[in-house]
Amino acid sequence: MITIVISRQDPPMQYFYDYFVSSLLELAVREYRVTFLTDPDTTGRDDIIAALRESEGIFFFTHGLPDGIVISDKLVTGPEDAPLYEDKIVYAVSCSAAINFGSAISEYGSFLGYAQDTMFFINGRLGALFIEPLLQPAYSLLLGRTVHDAYVDTIEVYDRLIEYLEGKPKYSLALGMMKHNKKSFVVIGDEDRKLTKEGSSIIVMVTTPLTLYSMIRPFIKV
Repeated sequence: MITIVISRQDPPMQYFYDYFVSSLLELAVREYRVTFLTDPDTTGRDDIIAALRESEGIFFFTHGLPDGIVISDKLVTGPEDAPLYEDKIVYAVSCSAAINFGSAISEYGSFLGYAQDTMFFINGRLGALFIEPLLQPAYSLLLGRTVHDAYVDTIEVYDRLIEYLEGKPKYSLALGMMKHNKKSFVVIGDEDRKLTKEGSSIIVMVTTPLTLYSMIRPFIKV
């Protein structure tokens, strides 16, 4: 089983969710049985940990801190949970989560993610450009490629987009952000691991709907 945890707590995460549903899920449903969990009572820490125990891979599309994954301003999993990730693949689009959380997981399994704040636009063509490399590791892993392959595939996407933006002077800010994300993207732990598709099922945990309060949060940080 594969577990995908995706937050909808503010505009950046809502944008990511909308893109996820229309893009990554299109691939997923061809290869896996997909189940959505959207009830807040079934998407808390205990539920995530329970799903993790049954999963060979877990993808976090949420906010993050160096010490782990954040949902609704609460740390739901951190370095102390590292033994639970033994022999598992983790991909986290979560700010700075690679620093302590990813490093701890790497002693037991495989981690792909970001060592600094992840930056992107949340609308228009530029938004789509930034979402592409953020989704690429999940694409590659769902297609049965190794962790190493997923990393290489993603770096190639970053290189292609950076080359494109370098030819567009008006996109100098976007170019700097794209280079930042590429530099921040890391792979640590066992790079030869890949998803076996055992059971061929995906559980998608959709946490926290959009709220008025959350709309005041910065738009370009995950």
